[in-house]
Amino acid sequence: MEEKELFSHIDEVDSEKFLAMLKKQAESKPLMDNHITKNKKSLPLVPLLVLGVIVIFTLLAGVIYPKDPSYMELGERSLAPSSRHFFGTDSLGRDVFGMVVHGGQLSLLVGGVSTIISTIIAVIMGCLTALLPKTLRSLLSRFIDLVLSIPSILLMIFIQAITGGNTWLSISLSIGLSSWMTMAKMIKAQVNRIKGEEYIYLAKYYGGGFFYLLKKHFLPTLVPIIFFMAFTGLGHAITAEATLSFLGIGFPMEIITWGSLLSLSGQALLTKSWWVIIIPGVFLVLTVVSLVEIGDYIRKRNGIEKKL
Repeated sequence: MEEKELFSHIDEVDSEKFLAMLKKQAESKPLMDNHITKNKKSLPLVPLLVLGVIVIFTLLAGVIYPKDPSYMELGERSLAPSSRHFFGTDSLGRDVFGMVVHGGQLSLLVGGVSTIISTIIAVIMGCLTALLPKTLRSLLSRFIDLVLSIPSILLMIFIQAITGGNTWLSISLSIGLSSWMTMAKMIKAQVNRIKGEEYIYLAKYYGGGFFYLLKKHFLPTLVPIIFFMAFTGLGHAITAEATLSFLGIGFPMEIITWGSLLSLSGQALLTKSWWVIIIPGVFLVLTVVSLVEIGDYIRKRNGIEKKL
């Protein structure tokens, strides 16, 4: 498709409109003030510190706990936290500390990969829904609304059944392909807002084509929204993995993740081993809350709530 055809549905700029825009810009704000206004807000140091420590712990899991986390010591079952077992042991004699630091690797991997998948799809679909001709825009918008109306857990189960298996890739795909819709609608709203701005008309008047406008004007204003939704989406993806594992449709029991540890809640309650579910749950909650707080900082820092 030709570049002109891609952008042909956006109004043409005539000389009278061009001169009116120049006059208005001269009397008000700078011509190229096309980026989201930034608000002063202090860095979320505590969430950054907490998230950094958790990520470092999981990345260095092999150094911090070099033993096999799934190794069972039947003589040390359901032991409370102590100097020998920092986070205690489960009903099979496995060290909870080792399972938490090693299990976090896979949970963060699935969360990261699924977030990348959903972000790429959301950016593409959001831009297309805003920039394509009216008929195609309407069809894509209805498709997004249709997918958004399906409960996410059902959509994840359906996609996982199609992709097959309980591998990290299939679970990442099921989460990523079922969580891009909200972000796509935010991208669409932002592109719709800026495509009618005066500097877009002026850039077109001076010969700026579709890909030039996309690179110089659309994408720079989308970056804060992408980062905001990516951090928030990462937290949701980690929670989704834990939910699938808890329901028994995620990773099998022999593969350790934060979600599979939470699925041991039944055994933990029977043996009164509260630490088996509380400690992994605390790590999961701290990670998700930290990601949401960082995303909220990006949102407020860039005034996103005022622009959409």
